[in-house]
Amino acid sequence: MANIEVDGPNKTIKVDSGDLTFDIPGDIVLDAGGADIIFKDDGTSIAHLTNSSSDLIVESKVSDKDIIFKVNDGGSATEVARFDGDVSAFKIASGKKLMLGAAEEYISGDGTDITFAVGSSGDINIPADIGLTFGDDGEKIEGDGTDLTISANNLIIDAAADITLDAAGNNLTFKSGGTSILDIVNSSSDVVIKPMVDAKDIIFQQYDGTEVARIEDNATFNVSSAGKFAYAGTAVTATAAELNILDGVTATAAEINLIDGGTARGTTAIADGDGVLINDAGTMRMTNVTTLKTYIGGEDSDHYFAAKGDGTQTISTGTDTTCEFDVLIDSMDSHSGFNTGTYTYTVQTGGAGLWYLKFGNYFNSAGSWGSGEQIQMQLYGLGMNNHIFHSGTADGWLEVNGIVKLDVGDTVKGVVWQNTGGNVTANNNNGNAIIGGFRVKSI
Repeated sequence: MANIEVDGPNKTIKVDSGDLTFDIPGDIVLDAGGADIIFKDDGTSIAHLTNSSSDLIVESKVSDKDIIFKVNDGGSATEVARFDGDVSAFKIASGKKLMLGAAEEYISGDGTDITFAVGSSGDINIPADIGLTFGDDGEKIEGDGTDLTISANNLIIDAAADITLDAAGNNLTFKSGGTSILDIVNSSSDVVIKPMVDAKDIIFQQYDGTEVARIEDNATFNVSSAGKFAYAGTAVTATAAELNILDGVTATAAEINLIDGGTARGTTAIADGDGVLINDAGTMRMTNVTTLKTYIGGEDSDHYFAAKGDGTQTISTGTDTTCEFDVLIDSMDSHSGFNTGTYTYTVQTGGAGLWYLKFGNYFNSAGSWGSGEQIQMQLYGLGMNNHIFHSGTADGWLEVNGIVKLDVGDTVKGVVWQNTGGNVTANNNNGNAIIGGFRVKSI
Protein backbone atom coordinates (compact mmCIF):
# COMPACT_ATOMS: atom_id res chain seq x y z
CA MET A 1 0.00 0.00 0.00
CA ALA A 2 1.37 3.38 -1.02
CA ASN A 3 2.04 6.03 1.58
CA ILE A 4 0.98 9.67 1.36
CA GLU A 5 3.44 12.13 2.88
CA VAL A 6 2.45 15.66 3.73
CA ASP A 7 5.49 17.93 4.07
CA GLY A 8 4.26 21.03 5.82
CA PRO A 9 7.44 23.08 5.70
CA ASN A 10 7.90 22.39 1.98
CA LYS A 11 4.19 22.63 1.28
CA THR A 12 4.28 19.25 -0.55
CA ILE A 13 1.99 16.23 -0.76
CA LYS A 14 4.02 13.25 -1.87
CA VAL A 15 3.04 9.68 -2.84
CA ASP A 16 5.84 7.15 -2.80
CA SER A 17 4.36 5.07 -5.66
CA GLY A 18 1.35 4.81 -8.08
CA ASP A 19 -1.19 7.47 -8.79
CA LEU A 20 -2.84 10.05 -6.58
CA THR A 21 -6.58 10.35 -6.96
CA PHE A 22 -8.72 13.12 -5.55
CA ASP A 23 -12.29 11.85 -5.34
CA ILE A 24 -14.39 14.61 -3.83
CA PRO A 25 -18.14 14.51 -3.38
CA GLY A 26 -18.26 18.20 -4.27
CA ASP A 27 -15.91 20.32 -6.37
CA ILE A 28 -12.15 20.49 -6.52
CA VAL A 29 -11.00 24.07 -6.17
CA LEU A 30 -7.45 25.10 -6.96
CA ASP A 31 -6.88 28.55 -5.48
CA ALA A 32 -3.40 29.86 -6.10
CA GLY A 33 -2.74 33.26 -4.61
CA GLY A 34 0.45 33.50 -6.69
CA ALA A 35 -1.76 33.56 -9.87
CA ASP A 36 -0.15 30.42 -11.39
CA ILE A 37 -1.24 26.83 -11.46
CA ILE A 38 1.78 24.83 -12.59
CA PHE A 39 1.79 21.42 -14.27
CA LYS A 40 5.03 19.44 -14.02
CA ASP A 41 6.30 16.05 -15.13
CA ASP A 42 8.96 14.63 -12.84
CA GLY A 43 9.99 18.08 -11.77
CA THR A 44 9.94 19.67 -15.23
CA SER A 45 7.38 22.40 -15.85
CA ILE A 46 5.04 21.36 -18.65
CA ALA A 47 2.28 23.98 -18.58
CA HIS A 48 1.09 26.98 -16.61
CA LEU A 49 -2.40 28.32 -16.04
CA THR A 50 -1.95 31.98 -15.12
CA ASN A 51 -4.27 34.74 -13.98
CA SER A 52 -3.26 37.96 -15.75
CA SER A 53 -5.57 40.76 -14.70
CA SER A 54 -8.39 38.21 -14.67
CA ASP A 55 -7.41 36.97 -18.15
CA LEU A 56 -6.57 33.27 -18.20
CA ILE A 57 -3.29 32.38 -19.85
CA VAL A 58 -2.75 28.77 -20.90
CA GLU A 59 0.97 28.40 -21.56
CA SER A 60 3.14 25.49 -22.69
CA LYS A 61 6.45 25.69 -20.84
CA VAL A 62 8.61 23.33 -22.93
CA SER A 63 10.28 25.08 -25.89
CA ASP A 64 8.72 24.41 -29.34
CA LYS A 65 6.15 22.00 -27.89
CA ASP A 66 2.43 22.08 -28.65
CA ILE A 67 -0.83 22.25 -26.79
CA ILE A 68 -2.96 19.50 -28.39
CA PHE A 69 -6.72 19.05 -28.27
CA LYS A 70 -8.07 15.53 -28.72
CA VAL A 71 -11.51 13.95 -28.47
CA ASN A 72 -12.84 10.42 -28.18
CA ASP A 73 -14.31 9.91 -31.59
CA GLY A 74 -16.03 6.53 -31.69
CA GLY A 75 -13.60 5.08 -29.12
CA SER A 76 -10.47 6.51 -30.77
CA ALA A 77 -8.42 9.38 -29.43
CA THR A 78 -8.61 11.85 -32.34
CA GLU A 79 -6.74 15.12 -32.60
CA VAL A 80 -8.97 18.04 -33.51
CA ALA A 81 -6.59 20.99 -33.14
CA ARG A 82 -3.35 22.18 -31.56
CA PHE A 83 -1.37 25.26 -30.70
CA ASP A 84 1.95 24.62 -32.43
CA GLY A 85 4.81 25.91 -30.29
CA ASP A 86 7.41 25.51 -33.02
CA VAL A 87 5.69 27.89 -35.45
CA SER A 88 3.45 29.74 -32.98
CA ALA A 89 0.28 28.78 -34.84
CA PHE A 90 -3.17 27.41 -34.12
CA LYS A 91 -3.77 24.36 -36.32
CA ILE A 92 -6.93 22.50 -37.17
CA ALA A 93 -6.08 18.86 -37.83
CA SER A 94 -6.21 17.72 -41.48
CA GLY A 95 -9.76 16.92 -42.49
CA LYS A 96 -11.24 18.50 -39.33
CA LYS A 97 -13.54 21.49 -39.28
CA LEU A 98 -13.63 24.79 -37.52
CA MET A 99 -17.38 25.32 -37.35
CA LEU A 100 -18.79 28.81 -37.28
CA GLY A 101 -22.37 28.72 -36.03
CA ALA A 102 -24.30 26.03 -37.86
CA ALA A 103 -22.67 22.76 -38.86
CA GLU A 104 -22.84 23.87 -42.53
CA GLU A 105 -20.60 26.87 -41.84
CA TYR A 106 -17.00 25.83 -41.36
CA ILE A 107 -13.39 26.10 -42.45
CA SER A 108 -11.35 22.98 -43.10
CA GLY A 109 -8.18 21.87 -44.87
CA ASP A 110 -6.78 18.58 -46.11
CA GLY A 111 -3.11 19.48 -46.41
CA THR A 112 -3.56 20.73 -49.99
CA ASP A 113 -6.80 22.67 -50.27
CA ILE A 114 -8.73 24.85 -47.83
CA THR A 115 -12.53 24.88 -47.81
CA PHE A 116 -14.83 27.73 -46.73
CA ALA A 117 -18.34 26.32 -46.44
CA VAL A 118 -21.68 27.98 -45.74
CA GLY A 119 -25.24 26.79 -45.53
CA SER A 120 -27.63 26.61 -48.47
CA SER A 121 -27.99 30.03 -50.17
CA GLY A 122 -25.47 31.46 -47.69
CA ASP A 123 -22.61 33.84 -48.48
CA ILE A 124 -19.08 34.51 -47.33
CA ASN A 125 -19.11 38.24 -46.64
CA ILE A 126 -16.05 40.49 -46.76
CA PRO A 127 -16.81 44.02 -45.46
CA ALA A 128 -16.71 47.04 -47.79
CA ASP A 129 -13.27 48.46 -48.57
CA ILE A 130 -11.57 45.32 -47.25
CA GLY A 131 -9.39 43.70 -49.86
CA LEU A 132 -8.68 40.05 -50.47
CA THR A 133 -5.02 40.01 -51.51
CA PHE A 134 -2.90 37.33 -53.16
CA GLY A 135 0.77 37.71 -52.30
CA ASP A 136 0.69 41.49 -51.91
CA ASP A 137 -1.57 44.48 -52.53
CA GLY A 138 -0.74 44.35 -56.23
CA GLU A 139 -3.07 41.35 -56.58
CA LYS A 140 -6.31 42.14 -54.82
CA ILE A 141 -10.08 41.83 -54.99
CA GLU A 142 -11.91 44.60 -53.18
CA GLY A 143 -15.41 46.05 -53.14
CA ASP A 144 -16.84 49.28 -51.73
CA GLY A 145 -20.37 48.00 -51.24
CA THR A 146 -21.34 48.97 -54.82
CA ASP A 147 -18.47 48.33 -57.22
CA LEU A 148 -15.93 45.51 -57.25
CA THR A 149 -12.32 45.98 -58.37
CA ILE A 150 -9.91 43.21 -59.35
CA SER A 151 -6.30 44.43 -59.40
CA ALA A 152 -3.40 42.45 -60.84
CA ASN A 153 -0.24 42.71 -62.90
CA ASN A 154 -1.55 40.27 -65.52
CA LEU A 155 -5.10 38.96 -65.03
CA ILE A 156 -5.89 35.56 -66.54
CA ILE A 157 -9.44 34.24 -66.75
CA ASP A 158 -9.30 30.56 -67.67
CA ALA A 159 -12.61 28.72 -68.06
CA ALA A 160 -12.92 25.06 -69.01
CA ALA A 161 -16.22 25.88 -70.71
CA ASP A 162 -17.56 29.35 -71.55
CA ILE A 163 -16.97 32.86 -70.20
CA THR A 164 -20.12 34.97 -69.94
CA LEU A 165 -20.03 38.73 -69.35
CA ASP A 166 -23.48 39.93 -68.23
CA ALA A 167 -23.79 43.70 -67.78
CA ALA A 168 -27.29 44.80 -66.76
CA GLY A 169 -26.19 48.39 -67.38
CA ASN A 170 -25.83 47.47 -71.10
CA ASN A 171 -22.16 48.57 -71.31
CA LEU A 172 -18.93 46.59 -71.45
CA THR A 173 -16.07 49.09 -71.16
CA PHE A 174 -12.42 48.37 -71.98
CA LYS A 175 -9.84 50.65 -70.36
CA SER A 176 -6.07 51.16 -70.61
CA GLY A 177 -4.36 52.79 -67.62
CA GLY A 178 -7.72 54.05 -66.40
CA THR A 179 -8.67 55.59 -69.78
CA SER A 180 -11.74 54.20 -71.58
CA ILE A 181 -10.71 52.82 -74.98
CA LEU A 182 -13.67 50.80 -76.26
CA ASP A 183 -17.34 50.30 -75.39
CA ILE A 184 -19.58 47.42 -76.44
CA VAL A 185 -23.14 48.60 -75.87
CA ASN A 186 -26.55 46.94 -75.99
CA SER A 187 -28.91 49.33 -77.78
CA SER A 188 -32.37 47.76 -77.99
CA SER A 189 -30.65 44.38 -78.65
CA ASP A 190 -28.47 45.95 -81.34
CA VAL A 191 -24.74 45.67 -80.59
CA VAL A 192 -22.83 48.97 -80.76
CA ILE A 193 -19.00 48.80 -80.90
CA LYS A 194 -17.59 52.25 -80.23
CA PRO A 195 -14.06 53.62 -79.68
CA MET A 196 -14.04 55.94 -76.66
CA VAL A 197 -11.06 58.11 -77.64
CA ASP A 198 -11.96 60.83 -80.14
CA ALA A 199 -10.37 60.73 -83.63
CA LYS A 200 -9.14 57.14 -83.15
CA ASP A 201 -9.92 54.11 -85.35
CA ILE A 202 -10.93 50.49 -84.87
CA ILE A 203 -8.21 48.45 -86.61
CA PHE A 204 -8.41 44.81 -87.71
CA GLN A 205 -5.11 42.92 -88.03
CA GLN A 206 -4.17 39.34 -88.77
CA TYR A 207 -1.78 37.32 -86.58
CA ASP A 208 1.44 38.68 -88.10
CA GLY A 209 0.33 42.28 -87.56
CA THR A 210 -0.71 42.93 -91.16
CA GLU A 211 -3.58 45.41 -91.22
CA VAL A 212 -6.64 44.04 -93.01
CA ALA A 213 -9.11 46.90 -92.51
CA ARG A 214 -10.04 49.75 -90.18
CA ILE A 215 -13.10 51.76 -89.26
CA GLU A 216 -11.89 55.33 -89.42
CA ASP A 217 -13.01 58.34 -87.39
CA ASN A 218 -14.52 59.88 -90.54
CA ALA A 219 -17.13 57.07 -90.75
CA THR A 220 -15.15 55.19 -93.41
CA PHE A 221 -14.62 51.42 -93.54
CA ASN A 222 -11.18 51.24 -95.16
CA VAL A 223 -9.81 47.92 -96.44
CA SER A 224 -6.03 48.08 -96.63
CA SER A 225 -4.05 47.32 -99.77
CA ALA A 226 -3.15 43.96 -98.22
CA GLY A 227 -6.80 43.14 -97.46
CA LYS A 228 -9.65 42.13 -99.72
CA PHE A 229 -13.37 41.46 -99.77
CA ALA A 230 -14.66 37.95 -100.43
CA TYR A 231 -18.14 36.55 -100.94
CA ALA A 232 -18.73 32.83 -100.38
CA GLY A 233 -14.98 32.31 -100.58
CA THR A 234 -14.56 34.23 -103.84
CA ALA A 235 -12.43 37.37 -103.64
CA VAL A 236 -13.77 40.65 -105.03
CA THR A 237 -10.87 41.84 -107.20
CA ALA A 238 -12.39 45.07 -108.53
CA THR A 239 -10.44 48.24 -107.78
CA ALA A 240 -11.96 51.19 -105.94
CA ALA A 241 -12.14 53.09 -109.24
CA GLU A 242 -14.03 50.21 -110.83
CA LEU A 243 -16.45 49.97 -107.92
CA ASN A 244 -16.99 53.73 -107.99
CA ILE A 245 -18.43 53.35 -111.48
CA LEU A 246 -21.55 52.06 -109.72
CA ASP A 247 -21.84 55.33 -107.79
CA GLY A 248 -25.04 57.01 -108.88
CA VAL A 249 -26.48 53.93 -110.60
CA THR A 250 -30.27 54.02 -110.26
CA ALA A 251 -31.08 50.83 -112.19
CA THR A 252 -32.93 48.03 -110.42
CA ALA A 253 -31.49 44.52 -110.14
CA ALA A 254 -34.04 43.35 -112.71
CA GLU A 255 -32.88 46.01 -115.17
CA ILE A 256 -29.21 45.14 -114.69
CA ASN A 257 -30.00 41.45 -115.12
CA LEU A 258 -31.30 42.20 -118.63
CA ILE A 259 -27.65 42.54 -119.66
CA ASP A 260 -27.11 38.88 -118.71
CA GLY A 261 -26.66 36.86 -121.87
CA GLY A 262 -28.76 34.06 -120.38
CA THR A 263 -31.82 36.28 -119.95
CA ALA A 264 -34.91 34.88 -121.69
CA ARG A 265 -35.80 36.64 -124.95
CA GLY A 266 -39.07 38.51 -124.92
CA THR A 267 -41.46 39.68 -127.63
CA THR A 268 -41.94 43.26 -126.48
CA ALA A 269 -43.02 45.40 -129.43
CA ILE A 270 -40.49 48.00 -130.62
CA ALA A 271 -41.69 51.52 -131.31
CA ASP A 272 -40.08 54.82 -132.28
CA GLY A 273 -38.49 56.45 -129.25
CA ASP A 274 -37.65 53.16 -127.49
CA GLY A 275 -34.11 53.16 -126.11
CA VAL A 276 -31.19 51.05 -127.41
CA LEU A 277 -27.85 50.57 -125.61
CA ILE A 278 -24.82 50.72 -127.93
CA ASN A 279 -21.04 50.68 -127.61
CA ASP A 280 -19.93 54.01 -129.08
CA ALA A 281 -16.17 53.57 -129.67
CA GLY A 282 -15.70 52.01 -126.23
CA THR A 283 -18.24 54.16 -124.34
CA MET A 284 -21.69 52.73 -123.62
CA ARG A 285 -24.40 55.16 -124.68
CA MET A 286 -28.16 55.18 -125.13
CA THR A 287 -29.76 55.93 -128.50
CA ASN A 288 -33.27 55.19 -129.75
CA VAL A 289 -34.97 52.94 -132.25
CA THR A 290 -35.72 55.85 -134.58
CA THR A 291 -32.02 56.67 -134.97
CA LEU A 292 -31.18 53.01 -135.40
CA LYS A 293 -33.91 52.59 -138.03
CA THR A 294 -32.50 55.52 -140.00
CA TYR A 295 -29.03 53.96 -139.90
CA ILE A 296 -30.26 50.50 -140.91
CA GLY A 297 -32.47 52.05 -143.55
CA GLY A 298 -29.38 53.61 -145.08
CA GLU A 299 -27.90 50.14 -145.32
CA ASP A 300 -31.10 48.90 -147.05
CA SER A 301 -30.64 51.52 -149.78
CA ASP A 302 -26.94 50.80 -149.96
CA HIS A 303 -24.76 50.82 -153.07
CA TYR A 304 -25.40 48.17 -155.74
CA PHE A 305 -25.55 47.66 -159.51
CA ALA A 306 -26.32 44.96 -162.13
CA ALA A 307 -25.96 45.02 -165.94
CA LYS A 308 -26.07 42.70 -168.99
CA GLY A 309 -25.51 42.94 -172.75
CA ASP A 310 -28.01 43.02 -175.63
CA GLY A 311 -26.06 40.96 -178.17
CA THR A 312 -22.97 38.87 -178.85
CA GLN A 313 -19.38 39.99 -178.96
CA THR A 314 -16.24 38.66 -180.65
CA ILE A 315 -13.28 38.04 -178.39
CA SER A 316 -10.06 38.09 -180.43
CA THR A 317 -7.21 35.79 -179.52
CA GLY A 318 -4.46 37.22 -177.28
CA THR A 319 -6.33 40.47 -176.53
CA ASP A 320 -7.87 41.75 -173.27
CA THR A 321 -11.46 42.53 -174.16
CA THR A 322 -14.04 44.26 -171.92
CA CYS A 323 -17.46 42.60 -172.17
CA GLU A 324 -20.01 45.02 -173.52
CA PHE A 325 -22.63 45.00 -170.75
CA ASP A 326 -24.59 48.07 -171.75
CA VAL A 327 -28.05 47.43 -170.28
CA LEU A 328 -28.95 47.87 -166.58
CA ILE A 329 -30.96 44.98 -165.18
CA ASP A 330 -34.22 46.39 -163.77
CA SER A 331 -32.56 49.81 -163.41
CA MET A 332 -30.35 48.41 -160.62
CA ASP A 333 -27.80 51.19 -160.14
CA SER A 334 -28.38 52.71 -156.69
CA HIS A 335 -26.04 55.67 -157.03
CA SER A 336 -25.69 56.00 -160.80
CA GLY A 337 -22.20 54.60 -160.88
CA PHE A 338 -22.53 52.31 -163.94
CA ASN A 339 -21.46 53.69 -167.36
CA THR A 340 -23.21 51.81 -170.16
CA GLY A 341 -20.87 53.44 -172.69
CA THR A 342 -17.62 52.15 -171.10
CA TYR A 343 -19.27 49.08 -169.49
CA THR A 344 -17.70 49.98 -166.11
CA TYR A 345 -18.91 50.69 -162.60
CA THR A 346 -17.24 53.40 -160.45
CA VAL A 347 -17.72 53.42 -156.65
CA GLN A 348 -19.59 56.60 -155.67
CA THR A 349 -19.33 58.80 -152.56
CA GLY A 350 -20.34 56.87 -149.47
CA GLY A 351 -19.86 53.54 -151.21
CA ALA A 352 -16.50 52.48 -149.75
CA GLY A 353 -16.54 49.11 -147.99
CA LEU A 354 -16.66 45.39 -148.58
CA TRP A 355 -18.38 44.41 -151.84
CA TYR A 356 -19.68 41.18 -153.26
CA LEU A 357 -19.02 41.15 -157.06
CA LYS A 358 -20.01 38.70 -159.83
CA PHE A 359 -19.05 38.44 -163.56
CA GLY A 360 -20.31 35.61 -165.78
CA ASN A 361 -20.72 34.84 -169.49
CA TYR A 362 -21.22 32.01 -171.97
CA PHE A 363 -18.52 31.46 -174.66
CA ASN A 364 -18.61 29.40 -177.90
CA SER A 365 -17.56 29.25 -181.58
CA ALA A 366 -13.89 28.65 -180.90
CA GLY A 367 -12.15 27.25 -183.98
CA SER A 368 -10.29 24.60 -182.01
CA TRP A 369 -9.16 23.73 -178.46
CA GLY A 370 -5.62 22.56 -178.13
CA SER A 371 -3.37 21.88 -175.23
CA GLY A 372 -2.90 25.03 -173.16
CA GLU A 373 -5.57 26.94 -175.02
CA GLN A 374 -7.98 28.69 -172.66
CA ILE A 375 -10.28 31.55 -171.88
CA GLN A 376 -9.56 33.78 -168.89
CA MET A 377 -11.92 36.31 -167.34
CA GLN A 378 -11.43 38.70 -164.46
CA LEU A 379 -12.98 41.58 -162.62
CA TYR A 380 -10.42 43.90 -164.02
CA GLY A 381 -7.80 45.35 -161.70
CA LEU A 382 -9.04 43.53 -158.56
CA GLY A 383 -6.89 40.46 -158.72
CA MET A 384 -9.98 38.26 -158.75
CA ASN A 385 -9.23 35.72 -161.50
CA ASN A 386 -10.98 32.54 -162.40
CA HIS A 387 -9.63 30.43 -165.30
CA ILE A 388 -11.34 27.68 -167.24
CA PHE A 389 -9.48 25.31 -169.53
CA HIS A 390 -11.09 23.49 -172.47
CA SER A 391 -9.62 20.54 -174.24
CA GLY A 392 -11.74 19.16 -177.08
CA THR A 393 -14.82 21.16 -175.94
CA ALA A 394 -16.01 24.16 -177.88
CA ASP A 395 -18.65 25.73 -175.64
CA GLY A 396 -18.56 26.67 -171.93
CA TRP A 397 -19.90 28.83 -169.10
CA LEU A 398 -17.38 30.83 -167.07
CA GLU A 399 -17.94 32.86 -163.87
CA VAL A 400 -15.83 34.78 -161.35
CA ASN A 401 -17.12 36.15 -158.01
CA GLY A 402 -15.95 37.11 -154.55
CA ILE A 403 -15.79 39.75 -151.81
CA VAL A 404 -13.29 42.59 -152.07
CA LYS A 405 -12.65 45.94 -150.46
CA LEU A 406 -13.39 48.95 -152.66
CA ASP A 407 -12.74 52.63 -152.08
CA VAL A 408 -14.55 55.60 -153.57
CA GLY A 409 -13.41 56.06 -157.19
CA ASP A 410 -12.41 52.41 -157.77
CA THR A 411 -13.59 51.04 -161.13
CA VAL A 412 -14.96 47.55 -161.83
CA LYS A 413 -15.33 45.90 -165.29
CA GLY A 414 -15.43 42.40 -166.75
CA VAL A 415 -12.38 41.53 -168.93
CA VAL A 416 -11.91 38.37 -171.09
CA TRP A 417 -8.72 36.97 -172.65
CA GLN A 418 -8.31 33.83 -174.79
CA ASN A 419 -5.54 32.12 -176.81
CA THR A 420 -7.34 29.57 -178.93
CA GLY A 421 -5.74 30.90 -182.13
CA GLY A 422 -9.07 32.17 -183.47
CA ASN A 423 -12.06 34.17 -182.35
CA VAL A 424 -14.46 33.25 -179.56
CA THR A 425 -18.02 34.54 -179.23
CA ALA A 426 -19.16 36.03 -175.92
CA ASN A 427 -22.93 35.72 -175.56
CA ASN A 428 -23.59 38.93 -173.62
CA ASN A 429 -27.32 38.55 -174.21
CA ASN A 430 -27.43 35.13 -172.58
CA GLY A 431 -29.95 35.03 -169.74
CA ASN A 432 -27.19 34.31 -167.23
CA ALA A 433 -24.60 36.77 -168.51
CA ILE A 434 -24.11 39.49 -165.91
CA ILE A 435 -21.82 41.89 -164.16
CA GLY A 436 -23.02 43.24 -160.81
CA GLY A 437 -22.44 43.61 -157.10
CA PHE A 438 -23.55 45.16 -153.85
CA ARG A 439 -21.86 46.52 -150.78
CA VAL A 440 -21.89 44.06 -147.88
CA LYS A 441 -20.56 46.40 -145.21
CA SER A 442 -19.49 49.99 -145.08
CA ILE A 443 -16.03 50.85 -143.75
